[in-house]
Amino acid sequence: MDATPRRPMSREVGYGIEDVWDDMVRDMEERAPTTIEGLSQRVTELSTTLARDTHEIYARLEDAQDNQALQRAQAMDCNRAVHAKLLAYRAQVQTHETQIQTQDAHIGSLETLVATLVAQTSSLQTQLTAALGHIQTLEAREPARTDDPKDAGSS
Repeated sequence: MDATPRRPMSREVGYGIEDVWDDMVRDMEERAPTTIEGLSQRVTELSTTLARDTHEIYARLEDAQDNQALQRAQAMDCNRAVHAKLLAYRAQVQTHETQIQTQDAHIGSLETLVATLVAQTSSLQTQLTAALGHIQTLEAREPARTDDPKDAGSS
């Protein structure tokens, strides 16, 4: 050890390597003020960056929430419009079903009326056939007449 105070101690530890501990301590003492200033500046920069990034994150989060709220509102508006159209279509379908039921009932009454008319026509045809048969029978029994009314009056 050197007897001089504050003098770097160097000694050979073997293989040509010197102990440079004192050199390192001196370098650290020289750099300490610079390192503290640099560290302080770096902490300030990090603090500024952190504040800016935090502000940006919150701004993006707020924008995302606003976008979600807008999308939710648009979806609700679309849902209301679709629901209104669905109700309108449902009302139209019910109206058409009612009209169809009314028309079906009318068709049923017309079918009944046609069946009645067919039956009446058949009955009339039967009556006409019978009447024609009577006429033919009467004509066959009656002596031949002349068609001239003058001839009929002179006889």
